[in-house]
Amino acid sequence: MRRNWKFRSAGIAGALLLATGGVLLAGSGTSARADAVISLPASVTYLNQTLPDTLGGNGYVFIAAEGGIIVCNVAGQQLTTVDAADGIGALALSPDGATLYASVNSGANAGSVAAITVSSIASGPVKQTFYPLAAGDQPGSLAAQSGKVWVAYSSTVAAVTTVAIGAINLADNGTFEPAAAPGTWDKSVDLAADPQDTGVLVAVSYDSPSEAASYNTGTDPATPIAAQGALGSGGNACTYLGEVAVVPGGQRFAAGCDGPGSVQEYGTADLATGVAAYNANGAGTSQAIAVAVDADGSVAVANRTSIYVYKANGTLLNTFAVTTGNKTDEAYGLEWVDTAGGPSLAAVSQSVTAKTYTVQIFSKAELLRPTVKFSATAKTAFGKPVKLTGFSLLPGGAADTAPVSIKRTGPGGTVTVKTVTPSSAGAFTATDTPTAVGSYTYTATSGATSVAAKATVVKDTPALTLTPASSTVGYNSVVHLTATLGATHGNRAVTIYAQVNGGKSRVLASGKVNGKGQLSVAWTALRSSTFLAKFAGDADDVAVSAAAAASVRAQVTETLSGQYGTKKSGGTTYRLYHHTGKVTVAATVTPGHPGECVKAELQVFANGAWHASTTTACTKLSATSKATVRLALGMARLGVPYRVRADYVSGSKTNASGDSGWLYLMVEK
Repeated sequence: MRRNWKFRSAGIAGALLLATGGVLLAGSGTSARADAVISLPASVTYLNQTLPDTLGGNGYVFIAAEGGIIVCNVAGQQLTTVDAADGIGALALSPDGATLYASVNSGANAGSVAAITVSSIASGPVKQTFYPLAAGDQPGSLAAQSGKVWVAYSSTVAAVTTVAIGAINLADNGTFEPAAAPGTWDKSVDLAADPQDTGVLVAVSYDSPSEAASYNTGTDPATPIAAQGALGSGGNACTYLGEVAVVPGGQRFAAGCDGPGSVQEYGTADLATGVAAYNANGAGTSQAIAVAVDADGSVAVANRTSIYVYKANGTLLNTFAVTTGNKTDEAYGLEWVDTAGGPSLAAVSQSVTAKTYTVQIFSKAELLRPTVKFSATAKTAFGKPVKLTGFSLLPGGAADTAPVSIKRTGPGGTVTVKTVTPSSAGAFTATDTPTAVGSYTYTATSGATSVAAKATVVKDTPALTLTPASSTVGYNSVVHLTATLGATHGNRAVTIYAQVNGGKSRVLASGKVNGKGQLSVAWTALRSSTFLAKFAGDADDVAVSAAAAASVRAQVTETLSGQYGTKKSGGTTYRLYHHTGKVTVAATVTPGHPGECVKAELQVFANGAWHASTTTACTKLSATSKATVRLALGMARLGVPYRVRADYVSGSKTNASGDSGWLYLMVEK
């Protein structure tokens, strides 16, 4: 279905100040999402035109639909309805945005153009003046230029309908001037005027092929710049107009048509020849049914589901997606809307299934929106750099080497980390070392694309060791313990604890480490113990500890008795025994281990080495930790060296097994 009135600001650039509902944070696809969306209710069953107005401090979106004007704010909230059931067909704004013009086709004021005071819409009651056309005339497309409101209107005589272009002369109390621009048409026409108000007016018919004419409205009456005739020829001929827009300055205009396969720009003085083309699929050909031209000559074109933004020289800047499940139609199209942050682009589409309408607004639409992938190290220890990596691609898929700005938001606020230039392949890297522990968001921005990556800086884990890590030492020996602390970000104190197995821990030493990061202490070994060096941590370092253990052998002493004499041989003193005698071994274990085991171990010297001879069974230590063991010598060899010692076999965790020294004996009789 083709409708007559287009989504267009009727020849002026509306300044739509966007209070956008979302910020584009991802450029991972080829089409960017809208920054603001106006969803119209299902009760809106047809839509003729949508016109934004924020000139002079206004903040409206006017929608000609359901026979009236639905007034919304830029957040999509419906505020009121003006001229309901008046058959409103087309809209236009005065150059200062103070007056909204609307074609009225039904009701008491049918066949007129309404001039509505915009400032009265919010405060009410609505102030408006109706400027009637001639009896029987039906107003259509509107455009403001040269102090007049131009009207494409139809009239029917003897069942024959013709279309002409008249004007509402505002300087003459709104007098209607029929056929103020020469020519008649057999199809409805769309009007477009130069946003710079140079006097250029363009008319294009909804026909196949389409006809067009251009006029100088600065004269009275208007005079043709290019006489009415076919728009384009051959491969660039326009069939079934979708949307028309005058390039600022009035030297050219662009038309989006079902054919040809791209939006064509034509000279206003030469309607037959296309002078530039913009494809609605980024490259190649595609059905191009909507077009809008910005003040700097940038061109936006649309097919059914996608929108493409070009520089005036034809370089593709951005691609935007129509709402999923919707399609752009000839009646809706595109429009540039100036914003405080730069030109934005608005698009109207309709759901294929639900038939509801959506207005999407893409802010900073001329600012390049490359596809950006960006990541940050998920978790980093304090004091270590967070690694930031990414790549940037242009809408066409080539590498984007434009600078990428990286910002960090988190503890300490938002700061600019650095600006990096991607490689020839589009890749970029950077590092950042935050000065506090916490959660951070890094944002990489290239053109209008911003992509966020999360990072968490956790407390650093310093190195801490305690030496010796493990040892077995003799009773009453001195162990030198050393704790060594690696680099930290504040605290330099360490505490060393000792704990006798099963007992309470106690502090051996505590204090700041020396220049080598060390804290040492001497410990006298009496019982087996575990040791723990502790670092309490600080704002940027976690608490850490290191363990060590020392196993302390019990002290065993022995005496021998039962000998009849002694002698020396080779510097060793031997106790002498009769073969009928016995060796009495008296053992004492320190510290005391009453009830635990002591054995006597006898060895013989033969063939140049000591060999095991006899080991007794366990003898329990007394309450005073003493034990006596007797060895019979009846089987001993005469004149052969023997040696004996007492062995403590540990049965507790407080001390390890220990042995006495060797005492030497010999059986001679």
